[in-house]
Amino acid sequence: MMNKLTRFLILNHSIFCLFFIHSCKTVVNVNEEGKTTETVNFSETKRTINLKLRSESTLKVKNSVATITLYGYDQLMADVGASIICQKKIDITQLPVYFDLELPVNPESHIKPKISAKENAKYYLSFYCDNNNNGIHDKGDIKLNFDKGSSNVNLDSKETQVFFVKEF
Repeated sequence: MMNKLTRFLILNHSIFCLFFIHSCKTVVNVNEEGKTTETVNFSETKRTINLKLRSESTLKVKNSVATITLYGYDQLMADVGASIICQKKIDITQLPVYFDLELPVNPESHIKPKISAKENAKYYLSFYCDNNNNGIHDKGDIKLNFDKGSSNVNLDSKETQVFFVKEF
């Protein structure tokens, strides 16, 4: 049986945890024998970024399946390739097209080699549609139009980020 002081301390501790739970990354529940019973990781919340693809010209879309790839890299590392953070297939039967790209938890942790610091992580978008459906990157395919803007992505933006595409 628990005495009043023990109940008071447990209740007091529980209230303290509830008030400050938002600052915890991991909570481990321990049973009476001292064994871990459950782990809840509050940092495991996924987020999305809103993207828009558009073109200044009318595109003749023959193969409407396109691949969006988000790459990440450490801006302070030279001669190191970017790492794939996430990828998504989308349908582009008509432009403009709006879509959400779900980001993995801690996208910077997907950058290899390991980044020097989180604030050094940079991200960019790749877009490819094998419009002529021949399996190779060639004339007639739809890609990002770098003449109309950068492919850089801000993962913290709440605004829709716009990227231009064109047929090559």
